[in-house]
Amino acid sequence: MEDEEHEDLLIRASSDNEDFTDNEDAFASSRRSYLQHENLYSLCFERIKFICLGIVLVLSSTALLILLPLYLETVNVYSDAYTMLVFICFVTTVIILLMGCLLGRLLNQLKVMLSIPFSLSRVYRFGLAYGLGGFLLLYAVDRKRVMCHLQDPIKGIVLVFSLVYYFFFCKKMMGLQQIFCSTTIVVGLFVSVDYGLCDEFRCRGNEREHRSEDAGPWSWQVHSLWTVLYIVALALWTLHSTLLEGFLVMQQATEEDGDFSSLPQSQSERNTAVLDQHRQVAYMKPLVITGSRPSAISIALWIHIVSLQLLIALCWTDMIPSFGKGSSASEFWSFFTSGFLCHFGVQSNNAHNGTNMISLETETCKQMALYAWPFIISYTVFSLSFVQFLIISESSVFTVAMTTAALPLGSIWWSIFRMAPLESTNLQNLLQWSPSVTGELICSILGLPVVVVGLAILYKSHFQDNVLGKPIGRLPTTGVA
Repeated sequence: MEDEEHEDLLIRASSDNEDFTDNEDAFASSRRSYLQHENLYSLCFERIKFICLGIVLVLSSTALLILLPLYLETVNVYSDAYTMLVFICFVTTVIILLMGCLLGRLLNQLKVMLSIPFSLSRVYRFGLAYGLGGFLLLYAVDRKRVMCHLQDPIKGIVLVFSLVYYFFFCKKMMGLQQIFCSTTIVVGLFVSVDYGLCDEFRCRGNEREHRSEDAGPWSWQVHSLWTVLYIVALALWTLHSTLLEGFLVMQQATEEDGDFSSLPQSQSERNTAVLDQHRQVAYMKPLVITGSRPSAISIALWIHIVSLQLLIALCWTDMIPSFGKGSSASEFWSFFTSGFLCHFGVQSNNAHNGTNMISLETETCKQMALYAWPFIISYTVFSLSFVQFLIISESSVFTVAMTTAALPLGSIWWSIFRMAPLESTNLQNLLQWSPSVTGELICSILGLPVVVVGLAILYKSHFQDNVLGKPIGRLPTTGVA
């Protein structure tokens, strides 16, 4: 009798355990499906934001490509390229600083927004490469030292530099899909800019009747020298993004190693299974910037602060007659004050007739201000979106490739519009509708889809890496650390 009661108790306990296990498994299954559903929604939202960020980066790059020659040409009437550089860098730094203060107050992250994002040596390394690249680039295109029809097509070389730097600074090679995407974009860029490289009689919508209109008063030796410096400037600009990528990848890899090293070494089979499930769910999530990582605002802010220091230190170069526009300290100061005031539509009393100075009406000064502020706004958006895209993608090649999509778009723009003569005082007709079917337009239309396909595959590869939770294998060498 006692044995039968004991067996009944064992049977009941066993059935209760089975019911409890079934309920627990059902709960775990429902929780897992809920987490996967929630993660899928979050993943789609993050993808949409990343795609929109890429569109903003492409549009801001295109705006800079279109506005830069117009802005520089009007600046040269009253001032010089150095004043333009300092003004852009100073105003952009102030705008980013104000944005950091505002967002820091609203999000209660003022320290994250304004603090130095990495060591001081890295700040100066990135900032000096960025500032020196911008300095040489603007001086190279100033007064057509680099021939007008070569300026935009040569910019496509930044993607080649980015690929070279990737293999030079990183230990792990890219996958075949990424290599194919990058090669596809390079081919599309070559198709887009090939005609412009050869057509020296057409530049930015204007037909050139004489070589001097495309090349300026410079000799071929000067053109050759500044073309080399122009390429060096593009290489320096690309280098800063590669160095920044190496730092971000190294920091992310360090954080992941720290997270996994903190896991307990001994776990039961049940806890281990739960951890594996959570790891799978976590791996499905896209890359999210945590509070421990630097923000795009802080990175862009400190890079521009260092670049501004470099530009101020290079003020003496503007007094070299063969390099700058002035030949003395008084002329340098006159150019600087005139150009600074003209950005606000105020005509300076320093303007006078002479060898290097041209007297203009106030309307022309307003014309410069009309180009300056849209350019500065576009440049600020470009700087922040470029850094943010680099933080999310952790790929300098991908980020630079997005900016190069502006080259065929710019060529299409200048096949539809053309710039009015500088002497025009009617601010309503600065850009004239002048559509024309040219070889440049045809090549751009043929090359743009190739570039878009390459970028789309890069996006797909980026999303696949995030879903599969592939570990970061690109560890920077001593050149980045």
